[in-house]
Amino acid sequence: MNEENLIDSSIFPGTPVCATKSNELAPKFLTVMVVAQCRAACEELADSIGSSPCEEHNTINDCLAACDEFTLAASRESRHTMRYAIWCSERCEDLRAACLRMDSPAAKSAAKWLKAVSKQMNHEIVTLQCLSKMTEQEVTWDAKVVAFDPFSSNTQSRASGAK
Repeated sequence: MNEENLIDSSIFPGTPVCATKSNELAPKFLTVMVVAQCRAACEELADSIGSSPCEEHNTINDCLAACDEFTLAASRESRHTMRYAIWCSERCEDLRAACLRMDSPAAKSAAKWLKAVSKQMNHEIVTLQCLSKMTEQEVTWDAKVVAFDPFSSNTQSRASGAK
């Protein structure tokens, strides 16, 4: 496995090509897919509960809203993406706790995906914190930086000499 190929496709057959190259698209795509699967599992959970009034419906709605807001912020590359990731992680953990109290296949499936989203959001938060620390650092230059001036005397003399 070389530096360009981060995922060994012989160990993971069927791995999409975008995930095997060192690029920024693969982790973002993974996050979107995990959130989408979690949303589907939460919607199935809501269907399995039915229309009976219970506290879980509000928890499911909060979780779905947080997932939607994170997805929108991430797609816009908003500066508030980290806040939405934290909110999404918290709502997923709240719903996961409720799912663990329920005893149904839909609740078990949702709990599995909620845990995956929570882990992925925590990874996103750490990544975003590292990026914000890097962008807040003061830039220092080791050597003198000379700006290119297209109207300097050298440029003009070369331009006039070409006539």
